[in-house]
Amino acid sequence: MQNGELVLYEKTKIDGRYPLMFLPGNPDDHTDAIVSTGFDEDIAVIERTHVLNAKEVLGLEYYYSTDEWIALDGPRFKDIRKQISKFERENAFTVLEDYPREKILAFLDEWAAEKRSKDVPELTRTLFEHELQESKENLEVLGRFEHKKLFMEISGQLAGFAVFIPYLPDLWVALMQKTKHGVRGLPQMLYHLKAKRMQGIKRFTTGAEAQDPQLKEFKESLRPIEVKTIYVLKIGRKK
Repeated sequence: MQNGELVLYEKTKIDGRYPLMFLPGNPDDHTDAIVSTGFDEDIAVIERTHVLNAKEVLGLEYYYSTDEWIALDGPRFKDIRKQISKFERENAFTVLEDYPREKILAFLDEWAAEKRSKDVPELTRTLFEHELQESKENLEVLGRFEHKKLFMEISGQLAGFAVFIPYLPDLWVALMQKTKHGVRGLPQMLYHLKAKRMQGIKRFTTGAEAQDPQLKEFKESLRPIEVKTIYVLKIGRKK
């Protein structure tokens, strides 16, 4: 707690310091701070009272309508409906609410091996390794937070899973969504199923594309309702 407000820090250092995960509401906490997940609206708030020393683009954050992903209505979702229908026809799948931790970790290792084989920018690779480590750590502490999760087996083998938490009154955040490479319609099916479990919350986000062109194309194909640029913000002194 700082100045009566819960302030969260990242575990990975930037410039030798632990950065703030998000911009605190109290301007007294902004001086000489580093914010790992900042947006344009945060920059506007900072520049009212402080000098912004630097901003570094990390990627784009995509936001989706929960109701749209539950209904899948209209021509906008025609292709997605086809992908989900194809997945349902071609796969003997089971949806589960929990799964053995050791099997989840083994799945993550397999997923990571496929990701590491891709030719991507160094920043993308660094962010991927950071995300992988965070995913494993998050599995350890999930019981401390309100969350929902679902797991998809195909022919008795884990093929994908999603873990998501309520972050704001109108926003769910997907901590993790990992799927087996090459199973057509599986990612879209997971989006649809998790949206059903978020019913009543206006929107959700699944994280940044980390400047990965393939991931960016995928996230843009999922009919976002809003896209925001994410920055690392380095704040200086008060004006």
